[in-house]
Amino acid sequence: MKNFVSRNEELKLKFNNHFQLLTGTETDFYSALKNEDILELKTVLSDINNLLTYKLTLMAGKWISKYFSLNKKDSQTILEKIDSIKPNAQGFDIVINEPIKIVAEVKCNVPVKGGSKFGAMQTKKLIEDVQKLLNGKRQILDTSEYLKFLFVINIGNRSEEALTNLTQKTKIRKENEERLNRNIARENMIILNDEFSSDLKFDKVYLKILALK
Repeated sequence: MKNFVSRNEELKLKFNNHFQLLTGTETDFYSALKNEDILELKTVLSDINNLLTYKLTLMAGKWISKYFSLNKKDSQTILEKIDSIKPNAQGFDIVINEPIKIVAEVKCNVPVKGGSKFGAMQTKKLIEDVQKLLNGKRQILDTSEYLKFLFVINIGNRSEEALTNLTQKTKIRKENEERLNRNIARENMIILNDEFSSDLKFDKVYLKILALK
């Protein structure tokens, strides 16, 4: 007979495992929580994705500076602009007009269920980001003169496999405009490896995996 594990015990185990790992103690944090503590914690944790995106965007700015051999002044300007943008601001995550035109989106998506594929909603949103990089949006309606990047957080081999899966065209049993446009976007996505390429094209979106450091 399968042993019964209550929902409360399962939540307690997961919660304590996380916070004991963070604090290096054996404290029973779960049992000490009050309802108002849980609400406060929810507020704090809601900013975690913003924090991750901010840090990864900074890494993207540094990567761009190194990749294109920008000077210190231009590199600093890029990082300062990233630092000045508020969370959830409208527009692309990175816009550079000098000395080179670049637009970029930065994503901290993690493949679902411990696997190597993004979930259906994640895939839809990532493809939409690629489409906006290709076609423009409110901040910049015409991106034809910009190099385009989609930066994704590195969680190991799963990230590489997930991006590879993302770029694969899907079989369309019943054609509609949305599905056709997604496959068109996929055709214009290129995974950028660590080897330098000076032959980047304006009509492609380059996918780059970056690790937080």
